[in-house]
Amino acid sequence: MLSKSLVISNYNNDLKWLYPILNKNPKLTCYLYDKSEVINTEYLQTFKVKQIPNVGYNILSYCTHIIDNYNSLDDIIIFIKGNLIERAHTTLENFEKALNLNTFFLIERYHESTHLTVNDNGYVEPNNNWYAPYHPSKYASTYNDFLNLLFESPHHPQYIRFAPGANFVVPKWNILKYSKSFYERLAEIVSHDKLSLESHFAERAFYSIWTCDYKEKT
Repeated sequence: MLSKSLVISNYNNDLKWLYPILNKNPKLTCYLYDKSEVINTEYLQTFKVKQIPNVGYNILSYCTHIIDNYNSLDDIIIFIKGNLIERAHTTLENFEKALNLNTFFLIERYHESTHLTVNDNGYVEPNNNWYAPYHPSKYASTYNDFLNLLFESPHHPQYIRFAPGANFVVPKWNILKYSKSFYERLAEIVSHDKLSLESHFAERAFYSIWTCDYKEKT
């Protein structure tokens, strides 16, 4: 049987909505990367808790988990934000279904994109950096520049397929395509500010990172 873990990025969210779901999935190992100023001590009974700086959105949480557990990752990792239901990134029903999957999967709310409709009715947007003026940047000012920081000759798409909020089911072999130092570099790039633009690029890039065969820069 494949081992599974749930990795939660949290900032001041009430996570009690997860308790009934976890009770139905007792073999799921649960990790909580908490950016809250004060951690709810009740969570210590349910999750393996690590407090991390409030920078880099949920991208830092995901990278921290991969870096800390690179040689001992579970077979399947489910990465989520603590507020994915509250923010309507997906439905509770879709999330519970995702917990039973053993393949790469975007946990998202299915709808007709205002930009483009694709086969799985997932979200797609034009690669035009419309959000860039609203967030501080340090290493990259465009999505294409961000890809160039990480990879040798990556494809620069006209449209970007991604899961808003960056909630995923990811087999460990998708993650291990890249070295531990790759994720350390990614963590550094997104962590210069809690609202970093590079975090938004990473949110959009994870689909490509984990499904494409790019060559990482060393």
